[in-house]
Amino acid sequence: MIKEHYLKTVFIAKQPAPDRWPEAFAVITACNPLGRIIDDGANQSANTRLRKTLSRLGVKRHRVTGMSPDMIHREPSFAVWGCDLGVALDLGKQFSQHAIFWVENGKLDVVSCITGEREHEGLWSERLREPGEKPKLCCVYVIELAGEARTIKRVREANPDANPKMKCVYVGSTAKTPAERFSIHRVGGQRSSSIVCKYGVRLIPALYRNYPPMTRPQAERKEKQLAKQLRVKGYTVWQN
Repeated sequence: MIKEHYLKTVFIAKQPAPDRWPEAFAVITACNPLGRIIDDGANQSANTRLRKTLSRLGVKRHRVTGMSPDMIHREPSFAVWGCDLGVALDLGKQFSQHAIFWVENGKLDVVSCITGEREHEGLWSERLREPGEKPKLCCVYVIELAGEARTIKRVREANPDANPKMKCVYVGSTAKTPAERFSIHRVGGQRSSSIVCKYGVRLIPALYRNYPPMTRPQAERKEKQLAKQLRVKGYTVWQN
């Protein structure tokens, strides 16, 4: 199983970055082998060994930094091309990595060095960040749903102890404003909740206005906490 933090990694490329990225390339690091956090000096030494190994192989490379979405945890890495996926995986194994990234025709995959499992994670261009760019902040929001939403089986099953006198609500988090996100829900489609699309009534700022903007992981945790708190109070709560 691929560890979750790989699936959320974003990248900054050393400037100047390539005008056009190669058709196929890997992103490999030697930092924090087997997921163990080691000191900066040891990571720098390991990445130097990786750089020398790439030089011996005669492949091309460009420095990139892999980061958590909040840009706090960072790992110096290399974009590597002129080798196939098999060679890239062998390099990942050699430097005790759980997984590497493989980009082909602009599509970003995470590939396990242990099992070969491969998960598609969108486009490389969507994961690239500009030097000096700040992480996008998110907020939680609450939408009132029409009472008819309680008739949906999965909503009833998620709220066995709901008080029918309390509101039925949807709890979410977003990098947009709550009003913008509500509008997207109302339009429908893949980016919306079908329940909000059909039953959404209005935003309830009183239930979320005291929460400041936060990083996406923080917002996702706060979303779950708020949904739990509202259920305890008797609200019927739906959360995707």
